[in-house]
Amino acid sequence: MKALLEIKKKIAKKRPFYVRSDAHKRVCVPLKWRAPRGVHSKIRLKRRGKVSHPGPGVASPRLVRGLTMKGLKPVEVATLKELEQLDPKTDTAVIKNVGQKRRIELLKQAIAKKITVLNIKKPEEYLSQAEEAFKKRKETTKKKEESKKQKKEEALKKAKEKEQAEKKEETQEQKPETSKGAKSEKIKTLEKRQ
Repeated sequence: MKALLEIKKKIAKKRPFYVRSDAHKRVCVPLKWRAPRGVHSKIRLKRRGKVSHPGPGVASPRLVRGLTMKGLKPVEVATLKELEQLDPKTDTAVIKNVGQKRRIELLKQAIAKKITVLNIKKPEEYLSQAEEAFKKRKETTKKKEESKKQKKEEALKKAKEKEQAEKKEETQEQKPETSKGAKSEKIKTLEKRQ
């Protein structure tokens, strides 16, 4: 197994990066290699001067194909149940399609079980940074909620005050004036218009 892994390393060093046909012409076409299927494709026909085509000598040995350089099999993990099934001697974890909260839980479990995580280089450092960021986010959401509550309470108070003021004005308008000579403002304005 070790000899095969060494052969894989040597081949990987020499292996060129194969670019998909027409990837330099269009932005929408990714660089990752795909075999050309066009009837008139010069790359499929392996014509001179065109993009190089991968051959059988470029592949790593079949027993070691798909493994990491340390000989571990990468497995995609999204739940704690999947992580518990992994064997630290033969498997490595790749945490994918997971939110930050669950990623933190998975990393803690992986560190406890001594399982290497491929897509995170330094899991201890990442864990500390992620937890701090998570706490900050929680604090900011709490502050936002508190400010929303305060604004709602203030708006309710203002609305109540306005209602009370309107009620007072209505009661004052409904009361007839006691003095004989004084006329109400509405009657005065009506007389001025005429």
